[in-house]
Order: sequence, then structure tokens, then C-alpha cells
Amino acid sequence: MAAVADGGMLWKDSIRQQLRERDASHAHLDGVFAAAASFFQDTLRLQQELKECKTENADLALENRDLRSGGSPVKDGRDSKASQREMGRLEKRVSELSEQLSNKSQELLKVTQEKCVLVQQRSEKAHREVETLEKLMKLQEEAEGKDKHIKRLAAEKAELEKDKASLQADLHRKSIELQTCLDEHMALQMEYSVAENDLREIKAERDELVGRVLLMKQVEADKLNSLNVLADRKKADRIQADMSEILDGPDLGPDLMGGRACTKAEMPSRAVFAFDAHEADIYSCTFDRGGSRVATCGSDKKIKLWGASGAKLLNTLSGHSSGVSCIAFDPADEYLISGGYDKTMLMWDLQTGRWTHKLTGHTDKIYACKFTTDSKRVFSCSQDRTIKSWHARRGVLERSLFPGSTCLDLLLDANDTLTTAHFDKTVKLWDARTGTNPAHSIQTDHAQPITALASHPGGSVILTSSKDHSMKAIDVRTLEIVRTYSHDDCTFGTLGCKMTLSPDARYIVAGSDDGKVFVFNYRTGKMEKSLGGSHRAAVTACSWSPMGDLLMTVGRGKQAVLWACTQAS
Repeated sequence: MAAVADGGMLWKDSIRQQLRERDASHAHLDGVFAAAASFFQDTLRLQQELKECKTENADLALENRDLRSGGSPVKDGRDSKASQREMGRLEKRVSELSEQLSNKSQELLKVTQEKCVLVQQRSEKAHREVETLEKLMKLQEEAEGKDKHIKRLAAEKAELEKDKASLQADLHRKSIELQTCLDEHMALQMEYSVAENDLREIKAERDELVGRVLLMKQVEADKLNSLNVLADRKKADRIQADMSEILDGPDLGPDLMGGRACTKAEMPSRAVFAFDAHEADIYSCTFDRGGSRVATCGSDKKIKLWGASGAKLLNTLSGHSSGVSCIAFDPADEYLISGGYDKTMLMWDLQTGRWTHKLTGHTDKIYACKFTTDSKRVFSCSQDRTIKSWHARRGVLERSLFPGSTCLDLLLDANDTLTTAHFDKTVKLWDARTGTNPAHSIQTDHAQPITALASHPGGSVILTSSKDHSMKAIDVRTLEIVRTYSHDDCTFGTLGCKMTLSPDARYIVAGSDDGKVFVFNYRTGKMEKSLGGSHRAAVTACSWSPMGDLLMTVGRGKQAVLWACTQAS
């Protein structure tokens, strides 16, 4: 700042000195201009005198001419001489004035030249002064700008000093906190060392106890081995007897799944009711274990309960945000589980008509859901390629199975065996209680994915339905295909068809994508009957009542058909 102030004083003193020099040069020029003005006045005066002399000379010349032409000789002679003298004097005076005029003119020219030179010098000097003043003004503006910049930098410096002080205070506080943390860390390390020693001692005790338990178990296992060999032999004999009864016996006794007794079921003969059960396509239907109610679900997001005898609507259950793809009653007919395209399942209390739990965990649409025979758990499969086990009453996920291929349908039997059908055309058998990997994987000869499963009442045979328009019976004991069911006119749609087996295991019913219902003989594999004219679009699911007297079929186009099956006496 002091340097800038000193610079400002220097250029101001310089301007004052230049102004003084200019005043001095102007004073000299004023003297020159005064002398030139005096010379000019003298010149004017001499020119006036010369003009007067010329006038007098002309008058004298005129008088001389008059005298010569007309006066006396004596007088003329005197006058002539006098005139000649006067003319000589005047001519001399004119010559002197002319010479003075010439001198004055030369002096005036010289003064004028000097004046022009001085004026030019003055002009150049003034120009230089103007340039100097402009430079000085520019320097002054730059100095003022730098002064402002210096002030701004000084203000920023002050702010930075404040920030520095604040940061130093924070650093000091953080240093104190860090030291506290280090002290706590050291204390925790000491506690960890003590806990680690305790853990090693506990592990040593545990290993000793485990060794004792294993030894005791080994002793018990040796005792049970002999008993197991005997039990396996008896079980093999019993399985062989059951197989012979299922494949060769003409009839079955009471329904082994706990429903009403059915001695003999007849083929469906006529449509008792054909009605629009939903507002859009219907995906599934199922009878309860007592055979008094049948449930349907579809893409209209609703589940409907109907009276089995007269197809009377009993209740409508609404809770899903998208289409409902699967439903199942629990063995006691008190609850119903539903799964849908909204990736959730709902547990419904059939007495109140309200859902009690929402089961969430799947990340894609759900294809099937079933209760275990003790009603304690629910299994489900989804497009997300997982199979999940849920606690039925609490609605919480217990575990997830990862079969490697999308599961499209599943079954559960009384022995806690979980059977699953997959997109890769395989059927897998799992231990529903503890299994994390399939106990068996059956490679079927289906050409397309398996879309539906059904179980033989005896539990030893399962039926598969595929998009290749065929069904197969598989013996789960030998893991072999027993029989294949197909017909040229029986073709399944893109969703496949959920077939059903009669309670006495005599007939298999499946729907076709042209709206017809086909009845196959279970033992021979032949197509026994084709029912048409009731469905307007593809049939998607079939369900036979436990009593064997009614059959429900549903499909696309909103329609459900209840068929009468005459029971033999």
C-alpha cells in the first residue's frame, strides 16, 4: 500500500513539473507574439505612409503636367524646379519606406516562421502530454484495481485465518477423541484376549462331550442296525404287495388321503352346470376334502368358493393385486392358501373369509402351493427358480430349496415326501422335513417341460403332464415310467392342463386347448371318452370330488363346468 501511495505522489509531481515547463514556454511565446504584433503595426504604418507618398507624388506629377502645358515660363521654371525637388524628396521617401517595408516584411516572415515552429513544437508537446496523461490515468486505474484486489485478498486472508483457527480447534478435539478411542481399543483387546482363552477352554470341553456323544450314538446305532435290517425286509415285502395291489387289483378301498369313502367312480357323463365363474380366464380349481365345496381362481385377482352340489357361490375372496394362479385347502378344510402373479401368498380363514397372513419372499410369480398332511407347513414354487417352506400358522419363511430349474408344480404325501415337476423335464423327490437337496431326480422322456403333477391314492405312483401333449405314470419306488397317456386330439395349451385322477384310480381326466375334456383309462392308457360342447376355450384345470360323483373343469374364457359322474351301485 505504501509503495502504491509513493508511486501516486511521484506521477503527480511529474505532472506539476510538466505544467510549469509548459507555462514557461508559453510566456516565451507571448513575447514572440507581442514582437510580431509590433512589427505588424509598424508595417501597416509604413504601408499607409507609402500610400500617402504615392498619392502626393501622383498629385505633384499632375500639377507638373499642368504647369508644362499652360503657365508662364518663369513661374513655370520655378515651379518645375520646386516640383522636381519635391518629387525627388518624395521618391527618396518612398524608396526609404519601401526599404523599411521590405525589412519589416522579412522580419515579420522570420517571426511568423519562428511562431509556426513554436506552434508545431507546442502541438507535439501537448500531444505527448495527452499521451502521458492517458498512460498515467491507465496506471491510476490499474493501481486502483490492484488496491481493490489487495483489499479482497486481505479479507480472504482474514476469513482463512478464522477457518484455520476453527480447524485447529477441531483437530485438537479430534485428537482427544482419538486418544480416547485408542484407550478403549486397548481395553477391548485385553477383554478379547480373555474371552478368546475362555472360548478355547469351552471348545475343548465341547469336543470332549461330542466325542462321548458320538461314542454313545455309535453304540446305539450298532444296536439299531440289526432292527433296521429286519424292518427293511418287512417294508420291502409290504411295498411289493402294495405294488401288486395298485397295478393289478380292480378297485381301491376308502380314500387314503382322509376324504369320504369312494368304492367306485364312473366316467363323467353330462354337464350339470356350465357358467361364467370369473370375470376373466380361470387358472385352477380344487375340491375340499369333504367334497362339499369347490374353489376356483383366475386372472381377475379373485378366489371364489362354490357349493359342490348346486354350483352356488358361497364367498368371494379378494386380496391379491394380480392374477391368482394356484389354490389349496388344508387337510382340515379350515384354511385355504392362494398364490399369484403378485409374488405373494395369502392364508385365508374360511370361517371369516379374511386372510390372516401374507407370505412374501418370492421374487417372481408363484406356480403352485400345497399344505403338508399335518397342516403345519406350506410349500410353494415360483418362476424365481426356488422352492420355499413356510410355517403355516405364523406365515414366516423357514427355508428355501434351489433345484436349479424352474419348478412348475409340486405334491406332498403322507410320508413327507415332496415331489416337484421342472422346466428341464425332470421330476425330483425331496425329504420335506430336512432335505436341502433332492433325494432322487427322475429323467422323464417328455419332450417339453412338465407343467402339472397328480398323485395316485396309494402314493406310490405319480402322474405328470407336459407341454408335449402327453401324460406319464411314474413308479416312485423303482423311479421308472409305468405308462404313457396321449391322444392326437388331446393337446394342451401354453399353460398346460392340471389333470386329475378319480378317487378309485380308474380314470384320468385332462382338458384340451380346443375346449374338450378327455377321459383315459388309468390301467390300459387308452382314451375312453371325449366330452365337448361345454367349454368355449382351452381347459386349464380339472378336479374330481373325493366322493367320485362330481368333476369340475375350468378354463380360459371365464367358464367353469360341473360334470355328473354316475356312481355304480
